[in-house]
Amino acid sequence: MKILNRFMCLLVTVIILVPLFSKNIALAECSDQSVQAFEEMSDEYMKKVLDEYKVGGVTVSVVKDGQVFFKKGYGYADLEKKIPVDPDKTDFQIASISKLITATAAMKLVDEGKLSLDEDVNKYLTDFKIKNDFSKPVTLRNLLTHTAGLDDRLPLYYKSTGDKFYDSVESLGEFLKRDLPPVIREPGSYWKYSVYGFALVGYLVEQASGMTIDKYVTDNVLKPLQMENSAYWLNKDIIGNMSRPYKYEKGEFLDAAYTLCSDHPSGAVCSTASDMAKFMIMHLNNGEYKGVKILNESNAQEMHKRNYSSDEKLLGYGLGFYENIRNGHKVIEHNGYLPSFSSHLSIMPEKNIGVFISLNTDSKDSSKVCNEFANKFYEFFTTKINSKEKEDVLNTNVPFDMDIKKINGRYAMDSYPHTDLTKIKCIAGNSKIKCNNEGNLTFSYGNDKINYQYIGNGVFYSKEENDYCKISEKNNQMIFSILSFDFEKVPDINIYLFYVVIVGLVVFLISIIIIFISLFKNRKLKDRQAVVFKSVVIILSFLMIMYIILNGIMCIKSMQADTSIVFYTIIPLIRIICYLSFIFTIISSIYIVDYWIKNKLLLRWKILYSIIIIASVINILFMYIMNGFKL
Repeated sequence: MKILNRFMCLLVTVIILVPLFSKNIALAECSDQSVQAFEEMSDEYMKKVLDEYKVGGVTVSVVKDGQVFFKKGYGYADLEKKIPVDPDKTDFQIASISKLITATAAMKLVDEGKLSLDEDVNKYLTDFKIKNDFSKPVTLRNLLTHTAGLDDRLPLYYKSTGDKFYDSVESLGEFLKRDLPPVIREPGSYWKYSVYGFALVGYLVEQASGMTIDKYVTDNVLKPLQMENSAYWLNKDIIGNMSRPYKYEKGEFLDAAYTLCSDHPSGAVCSTASDMAKFMIMHLNNGEYKGVKILNESNAQEMHKRNYSSDEKLLGYGLGFYENIRNGHKVIEHNGYLPSFSSHLSIMPEKNIGVFISLNTDSKDSSKVCNEFANKFYEFFTTKINSKEKEDVLNTNVPFDMDIKKINGRYAMDSYPHTDLTKIKCIAGNSKIKCNNEGNLTFSYGNDKINYQYIGNGVFYSKEENDYCKISEKNNQMIFSILSFDFEKVPDINIYLFYVVIVGLVVFLISIIIIFISLFKNRKLKDRQAVVFKSVVIILSFLMIMYIILNGIMCIKSMQADTSIVFYTIIPLIRIICYLSFIFTIISSIYIVDYWIKNKLLLRWKILYSIIIIASVINILFMYIMNGFKL
């Protein structure tokens, strides 16, 4: 669950960029693969996690050859009461790993013939339909691979300290009927991470089974797997076993809150490390656990195999699982993040091994833990496969046949809304791509950079990372593909206008101060028109400043996954401000044109007011592009 941009950019960083930049140092699997040797490795690393990374508690389970190989809790589930993490009993919010459980539930209904992977899902929907103007329908396969083409939306998240549970959240059907975004790309053509897509998968489970999603998952996945200490969502029965959520700031651990999400099939499950071990064993055994068939073997394998990839050289996406490379080996996995809770599940069917890890703290370095531990796990159990690429891959002398003006720019490294007011999310957290006429491409994200060289057909190769990326154009939109994910270029006008708007804040702030001083010095001014005009300009400047402030608050609250105030207060205020700003800009423009024509004011005042009006017009254009005038 996956989120404005700690919630969503952290999701993308953990899924995509951390594995990409991490360096595997093991050249061979450990000669001693005993439980004791693994525990020693795990204990040493977790000491660093607890002491240096400032994480309160961690739970881990490892499976191998159909058995639990290792499980252990580290640190505390409750720091104040000194309750240690118990891998058998301590529950963590596993966030987006819940998508694998939702996908498994949907595939069980595919087994039973109640759902189809490749039929139009509108066939199953009665109370509402997906808005799709493309001739190609949205299928369950599209939803499970995040290729349905749905626009992004900011879901409704609530905070709970253990006093609020999911019985206070509206039904899944009502939520989707009101908020399901439209299809904006042809289904099957583009990967776009979609929590709404998986919420819809959960609703399809409800429609096909005649049961609520929580009951269906409990009766058909959790209970058959004997996941007795897990729950579909946070509730009164499980709260006593839940790890407390924490954040580490200014040298101390602070209590945080649980997160309840309206798109709950995407991230509601609470589970223990031991229970997740059972889930991994079932998938590694192609749908069976202790003689109980959860899925038919063919459909379990369908979940694990590649169902989408933008290019055969890149990694792909299964049904719920995404592909990754660990220690040179292909694995399938999923991570999860909700404030204070980071989790990761990774399995390697080829070796019949898997690992699950979850932690209960947000700190400066907590985002490293899941990825680093997964790497250590695969370094322990596998021999590193060195690059099979040869020097001639980069010496093919393929002529560069792409337009660098189209390629170069910023790319949104996470999904962002195109059709609602939260579109401003596209401004934050972007990567940068720069390519020259020789086909040398540099991909930058934060302080990290990777260099690629063109090898033909839109594909670039990095020798240093043994990794490919691809640049393509789909529906007049430049797409950057890396690993199993697609990201789109942000229109340059969005970025440029945003910079101008930020500069305009200084203009509006200075204008408020100057005009206030002017009004104060001329309290006896009898020219009512001048007083009215100055008041209008002050109000206009104030509105423009509030627009940016409210958008900033919206971003912060979104990063904290606390969006009820965003939906019910901030977004309505932003919309009102957009319309008022337009009205006051028109009024101010009429006044200043009149002053220029009739030469009523001193030149310096006319210039100042003209600058303010120009800045306001630019802001109005930015508001329009960011959907501020859409009802």
